[in-house]
Amino acid sequence: MSTAQVEWYRDFVEEDTVDSVVFMHIPLRQFIDSEGYVGIFNEPMVYAQGVDTGFFDAMVEFDRSKGVFVGHDHLNDFYVIQEGIWLVYGRATGYNGYGNLERGGRHIEISSDSIMSTHVVLGSEV
Repeated sequence: MSTAQVEWYRDFVEEDTVDSVVFMHIPLRQFIDSEGYVGIFNEPMVYAQGVDTGFFDAMVEFDRSKGVFVGHDHLNDFYVIQEGIWLVYGRATGYNGYGNLERGGRHIEISSDSIMSTHVVLGSEV
């Protein structure tokens, strides 16, 4: 995520009155500090963005985005909550990538009272 994208986010969310979730491919640097994670962490490390552009700090500051959902690391499938924001990997879904995790998808549910939950649905369960 570039600093220009972070500025766009700041401008947009400052005027917004609705909570949101964010979907992006490459994990933020904050995924690296995943102590207390729930799920599967099979990569040697989190292959995050090279530079912290301040996006996570903006999300904390404005308290509008409740979660960040990423892919990129095919062997990771975990979540951790930092400063009230869910940092979540999606399950590897396609068959042309590396890794031996059973393919599936991540189900995200947000209740009418804005409570978010998520779990993995495996291909064998469908």
